[in-house]
Amino acid sequence: MATNSMAISHGAGEKLAPGCGDRFGRFFYTLIFLMAGSNHFSAKTIAFRLLKGVPLASIAFRFLVWLAIAGGLSILLGYRAKLGAWLIVVFLIPVT
Repeated sequence: MATNSMAISHGAGEKLAPGCGDRFGRFFYTLIFLMAGSNHFSAKTIAFRLLKGVPLASIAFRFLVWLAIAGGLSILLGYRAKLGAWLIVVFLIPVT
């Protein structure tokens, strides 16, 4: 049996710059919301929401898209990231 199980993984993350993994994680996490936000602006998507009976679809979805974009950019840039996370939560509640 191996007595030093940490020897295999020790130093595995030293090749990246400190905080680089955090930046990649933020980028890929927020990319989901930024791409989804930009897709919801199309007239085709709003027309589909109206067809499904969503009340005030053009206003509500534009508001939600701005929440997703603002929250995503806030998390990505690290500026008031907690507020950005709450904006994402507010976006996800009605969308889900």
